[in-house]
Amino acid sequence: MALGKIETKNKNKIIKVIAGALLVVNVVLTCGYVKTNTELNKAETLIEKTKSYNKLLKDKNDELKEDLSYEVNSESDIRLIRDDLISTVKEVVKSRDREIAEIDVLRALNSTENRIMDEYIRVASLILATMETETGFKHMVHKNPNGTVDYGIMQVNEVVVPHVKEALGKHMDPINNKDHNVDAGSYEIYECYLKAKEKHPEDVIWWTYAYYNRGMYFENTEAWKNINHPSHKKVKKQADVRSEIFRECYEAYYKALAESI
Repeated sequence: MALGKIETKNKNKIIKVIAGALLVVNVVLTCGYVKTNTELNKAETLIEKTKSYNKLLKDKNDELKEDLSYEVNSESDIRLIRDDLISTVKEVVKSRDREIAEIDVLRALNSTENRIMDEYIRVASLILATMETETGFKHMVHKNPNGTVDYGIMQVNEVVVPHVKEALGKHMDPINNKDHNVDAGSYEIYECYLKAKEKHPEDVIWWTYAYYNRGMYFENTEAWKNINHPSHKKVKKQADVRSEIFRECYEAYYKALAESI
């Protein structure tokens, strides 16, 4: 469960609002330490110590958010965090001669969850966009003009298979195994994504697919670097067209996934 920021001003008003809301729903609190002059940190302690605070905050969210400067994200999976994980964090803090409120542990965990979830959606969108751009979600084999062959729904080139085996294990067979093909393509597109973030932060998605489609070192080729090269315009146009298709796919999947979570 995520709690946003609570403003530190008007502390007595906050306590009155919370205490009044609890009385309305006849919630019996066992700690009995809420008073009108209680400090803000005791309001957080009340939330901490109340065994049913998940349900309590969910029920009172709409009422409280108009009077308090925070909203309760009661739908977050952070409520599923195990108690022993919270205890572990508190023990580490204690071993460092510090103290941390449980609610602040939850805040830290929730922030982590949000960042991981965003990266999860981003990577899933990269993979789906690769599948669509490369094959339209079909499993196929394609022979390139240079004689190499691309395999599967992710069109993993045979040249990168040894690299994939080194990274993911000798058992990997992206040529014949459909699951391995997706794993290999996912590994490759994420590598391209990391390189694009580092070298071209101004246009990460465009460059991510350019690396995937044209090779990780295509920028070093004469056809790309030399504007007078006979193939330069053709290569640039191909890269533009394919990367723009990929970008459109990526943005569609990212938007849909982000809105659904």
